[in-house]
Amino acid sequence: MDMNEALKNLERVREQVRRVLRYYVDEGGCPCGYRPFIYWVGKKQGPGWQDNVQNALVKSTLELPFFEKTELECGDWGYSGSWFCRGCGTLWRHISIEWRMLAFHDRLLRKGEEYPDSLYPGLLAMDVAATAGLEPKGLEALSLDQWVEFMMGREYSSRPWRSGP
Repeated sequence: MDMNEALKNLERVREQVRRVLRYYVDEGGCPCGYRPFIYWVGKKQGPGWQDNVQNALVKSTLELPFFEKTELECGDWGYSGSWFCRGCGTLWRHISIEWRMLAFHDRLLRKGEEYPDSLYPGLLAMDVAATAGLEPKGLEALSLDQWVEFMMGREYSSRPWRSGP
């Protein structure tokens, strides 16, 4: 993938993330009550890979006008902060860990639901950045369009994740 294709893909991810967040806001006022959202922003990412759609979703969520930062803790390799949703009163913990130079695992964990991985059976986006040999083998992946369907509670299909075309 050349630079122009990469930039187009990044913009497409951002557009679809914004589309999903608009859907949540239009339907419920905020995304906090949607199970697919709770799963996707909070699921673990692998030791040698990151889910780029998850990272984009976390970043875009924290930019919503009703999310408010309440505190921040810095560590050696990342940071953790609390965020409050003024729309529904939910408290979230934002964790960002640098797993590789300038590559981060971003997660939002809803208070009381610190283990969202159990909500769905190991789903991730097809858009994954991985270190060779540490790819997310054995997990089910969604294309960006399938991800939108999943996030909106519609029928979706997945397939085993694999690197390459």
